[in-house]
Amino acid sequence: MALSAVSQWLVLGYTFLLTMGGLIGYVKAGSVPSLISSLLSGSILLYGVYLSNWKVCFLTLVVLCVVFLWRWSKTGKIMPSVPLACLTAFTCIILWVLENKT
Repeated sequence: MALSAVSQWLVLGYTFLLTMGGLIGYVKAGSVPSLISSLLSGSILLYGVYLSNWKVCFLTLVVLCVVFLWRWSKTGKIMPSVPLACLTAFTCIILWVLENKT
């Protein structure tokens, strides 16, 4: 189940955006949970790319999407949960399509 080069770049790009978002959340709002969760999630995604295992990346993205939607339902605030959930779902779909093409 090797990860294709395009999928690797997709996951790396998403990981970069996720990590930068966590850093910005920490700098602007002093949100330590945002920093920790983005670094932890980014590390898991990088590990999936390192292993070249698309299932590790996909499952991590699914969990992140659920977490973002849960945070939205808990707080009722659209930002940043809904855009992050949409970006994560989009990345999941593209990864699934790229890795399951016949």
